[in-house]
Amino acid sequence: MTTYALVTADRSKILSVGERPTWIYEDAPVSDDVLRAGGFMTDSAGQVVLDDMGIPRLAEGRDGWVPVIVQPPPEIDPHFERCSLQDQSDWVIYEDKVVRGYVVETRSYIAVQAELINLADEAAEQCRSVFLTSTGGGQALEYSETRLEADSWVKDPNPDLDNYPMLRAELNALRAADPEATIEAVLDDVNFQTDLWRAVGAKIKEVRRTCKVLLTNSTTLEELRHIRDWAQAAFRDIANSGTFTPYHPITSISEGM
Repeated sequence: MTTYALVTADRSKILSVGERPTWIYEDAPVSDDVLRAGGFMTDSAGQVVLDDMGIPRLAEGRDGWVPVIVQPPPEIDPHFERCSLQDQSDWVIYEDKVVRGYVVETRSYIAVQAELINLADEAAEQCRSVFLTSTGGGQALEYSETRLEADSWVKDPNPDLDNYPMLRAELNALRAADPEATIEAVLDDVNFQTDLWRAVGAKIKEVRRTCKVLLTNSTTLEELRHIRDWAQAAFRDIANSGTFTPYHPITSISEGM
C-alpha cells in the first residue's frame, strides 16, 4: 500500500504521513489530483464550485496529499557498506510527490575485518565442497573412513571384505554397472581421489590462511577490499581449474612508475 504525505501548499514541509485519504465525492473516491490540491474549491455556503463544463474546480493554496515514492535501493558492497531508508527530514518534496531515498554508510574497519576473517573459512569450505560434494561433515567423514579402510586393506595380510564396510559398499556400487569390477578398482579410485584432494586441499588451505593472515595484518579498508577480491577470485579459480594466482599487494601509482 502506497504511503501518502500531507504537504504544505508551498511544498516546503511535510505535515503528516499516513495511508491514502479516503475522500469521497458523489459516492466515489476522489482522484490523486483532488488529494494533491487539498480538495475542491467551495463557495461561501460550502458548496463545491463547478466550472463551465460542470466539473468541480480544484482548490488552490491548500495543503495537499501526495504519494510517497520510495526509490530503488542503490547497489552497494554489503561487506563494506550498509544501506538504510532516509529519515523523514531528508525526504524530497515535489509538487506531485514526495521521494524517499536511501542513506549509504561505510562500515567501520574493525567490523569489516572481523566479518571477512570469518568469511574466509566459509569460502574455503564452499570451495572444498566442489571436490568433496556439498552435503557437509557426514560426507567428508565417509571419504575419510573409506581412505582409512583402503590403507588398512593394503597392510592386511588376509583382508576380508566383511571387515571393510566402506570398501564393500563402493565395490557393490561399481558392480551394479560392471559385475566384473574388483577391489583393486576401488583402491585405485580411492588413491586417485586422495591424490587429487591432497593437491587441491593444499591450495585451498594456502588461500584461506594467506587471506586470514593478510586480513589480520591489514590497516585500511582499501587493503581489506583488495584481499577480499583476491581470495574470492582464488577460490573460484581453484574450483574451476585447480590452481590460482598468488596474492600481490596493492601497488601505488608512485611505486608502479
